[in-house]
Amino acid sequence: MPMKKLLIISAAFILISNMAFAADHDSASMLSDMSARITSLEEENRHLNGRIDELEYQLNNLTSEPPILPAQSLPVEDMDEGADYTLGDRSISKSDAMGERSGYYVTRPGEVNSEYTVKVPFETAPKGDEAEFNSAFAHLGKEEYPQAEKAFSDIIKNNPESAYVGQSHFWLGEIAASKDDYNMAAIEYLKSYKIDPKGVRAAESTMKLAAALKKLGKNAEACKNYKRFETEFPKAHENLRDEAREGVKTLGCK
Repeated sequence: MPMKKLLIISAAFILISNMAFAADHDSASMLSDMSARITSLEEENRHLNGRIDELEYQLNNLTSEPPILPAQSLPVEDMDEGADYTLGDRSISKSDAMGERSGYYVTRPGEVNSEYTVKVPFETAPKGDEAEFNSAFAHLGKEEYPQAEKAFSDIIKNNPESAYVGQSHFWLGEIAASKDDYNMAAIEYLKSYKIDPKGVRAAESTMKLAAALKKLGKNAEACKNYKRFETEFPKAHENLRDEAREGVKTLGCK
């Protein structure tokens, strides 16, 4: 066989061998990537199932006696009268939603809480957990949600006896709801109510728990909490009562 022809055959053989090796390598790489993705999806599914289990456990134990914390006043930021901040599709404005307790109330853009809005003078800088709550809320007002989420979580973790733990859970619920994570929102609203069932966020936590459960398709549980809201908080803000009535009507709660 001529040398030239032999070289051509040898080169072709080497090329085919390299192509086969590359194909095997690519197949192995694809299988490895697919395996990693499947493992990641399985982990996410376990995490989601764990959160759903936690929510159902919390709902089943809702009737147990929660600790009742003493009444407290919410901190007031040094902001101009009528100033607004946003959280998802909601706005946050200064108000006196609980009589003599000064603080914040969540409304929808365009609504005016004239009945509840008050002029509260700025006081000296608060100390301790109150300062931490103010700092967390300031992040929320600036739409710095990751920082706000961490700050509220730190209050819960580092100061479990703080009077602001219930409110911190409420705002974590609001952040979760703004991201359409209604399962986590429901868990946080429920924790807020159970920790402070007579507090400034109890009525709102209950109504928003029902709304989150409705979003999750848990209609029976949603109806139960809408009804509980109507029974426990007959003097809640009119906006909340309207939302609860609309929820009951939409679901056809009996």
